[in-house]
This record gives sequence, C-alpha cells and structure tokens, in this order.
Amino acid sequence: SGSQLATYVFGEAATGGDAEIASTGAVTIANDAVETAMIGDNQVTVAKLPANTGLCNCSATINNAGATVSASSNNTNVSGVTDNNTGDINVAFTSNMSGTDYASVVSAIDNDGTNRNLGETIVDSRATNTVQIKTFRPSASENSARAAFDNDAVALAIFD
Repeated sequence: SGSQLATYVFGEAATGGDAEIASTGAVTIANDAVETAMIGDNQVTVAKLPANTGLCNCSATINNAGATVSASSNNTNVSGVTDNNTGDINVAFTSNMSGTDYASVVSAIDNDGTNRNLGETIVDSRATNTVQIKTFRPSASENSARAAFDNDAVALAIFD
C-alpha cells in the first residue's frame, strides 16, 4: 500500500516534511516548499500568475514624427494610438485594466539641438481602456511658461 511504500522509501519520516505520501500513493507538496531555484527556466507564464501581481500590463514607445503618431512594434497590450493635438496622445489597450487607479510611468524622448529638451510629460487621464499622455516644454522665450510640444517619442509603462 502507499503507506508501506512511504515507510519503505522514507522510513518513519514520510510525513511532516516538504512532501507527504498518502496511503493512496498521492504526493502532496507543502505550502512554500518550492523555491525559485527549483523551478525550471521558462516554466512560469503570465497566465499562471494571479491578477494584480505588479507586472507591467502595458508598455509602449510612441513615435511622433511630425503629424504621424504610431506605436513601435515591440509594444505590449497596445491596440492603437491617437494623436489628439500637439503634445496630446491617447494609447488604447488591447485588454482593459482592472480599474483606473493603475500606476503609469511616462518619459519623453527628444533631442532637437536646443536647450529646451527638458520638459514635462504627464498622464492627463486614465480609463480602463485608454490612457491620455500630454507633453510640454518651456516656451521659446525660456520663461516659466510652458507649451504643448510633440516629442520625438514617448515611452510608457503601466502597472495594474
């Protein structure tokens, strides 16, 4: 029987450790008994993880060449990009976020040879199916005013 097998193989220590063998021969692995080093490479996929694990649920680089706004080919969970106006774009998600309180990280990519490259890139609004990003930089007079500006590109990461 299973208990005789357990006793034969493991002696009297067949219970209470990381794994137990029932009299039916079924093996049960204890909670927290499997450590990261025990898991083979590429054996855990996103589909096997619980929701809200802090994974990046959307990543994108939005290219902004003049009047053409497009998403780069290495994006995750991006169904489209819309140019609303100068310095104003929407990124639509392939799969909705669980709510509107997700964390967003954005950064502008621009180097036009002026000293006005340091600007402001913000997430203006969040919805479950889209995020609106706006970019600004100091005005040409270098005063404290800012103006909407189309950067060369914008990088985006969202954690839901």
